[in-house]
Amino acid sequence: MGPYLFNTHPWWSVVFWLSYAAVFAAVLWVARRERGQATGEIRDRGSRGVIYLATFIGLALAFAGPTIFPRARIGLLPVAVFGTAIAAIWFGTFLYVWAATTLGSFFRTTVQLLEGQALVTRGPYRLVRHPAYLGGILIFSGVGLATGNWFSFVACTLILFAGYARRIQVEEVALSERFGAAFAERKKRAWAVLPLVW
Repeated sequence: MGPYLFNTHPWWSVVFWLSYAAVFAAVLWVARRERGQATGEIRDRGSRGVIYLATFIGLALAFAGPTIFPRARIGLLPVAVFGTAIAAIWFGTFLYVWAATTLGSFFRTTVQLLEGQALVTRGPYRLVRHPAYLGGILIFSGVGLATGNWFSFVACTLILFAGYARRIQVEEVALSERFGAAFAERKKRAWAVLPLVW
């Protein structure tokens, strides 16, 4: 059945791969919504490419981890680990889609300043300033955890966190330029991505 936790039971494998497919369906749906929308002033500074690279490396390490570091197997109750992993993947996907639909036509996969753009503080944006990125971190943490390997979990989570950290740095410079004091006040009232941490 292979070295992965999600392969230890036939139904776990089905649940994992359906969840994995749902993530990519959600990402494609969000990207498709962006087509045909007006393009604003690009301020991305290559941050989308950084996220794509982090995604590729993170997934590669997640799936390679159990083979490279078999002794890093997570020794906790398997059903609890797997259940937590799937919950993280689905909650992360939900948060990503919720963030995208809350911003509506202003949601972009690159950093752009758009005409009519408003500082949104409703929906998931009441919780954190960048809920879509929190969703991404949860998704990849869940994938790493579903392998049942500590190395996979930590590597996938940290690499995606680093990729999103770069995006947040770039995006918040643009938001500060657009919204000035209002965004400075927003930063005082809401965490960036992880409540009580950052």
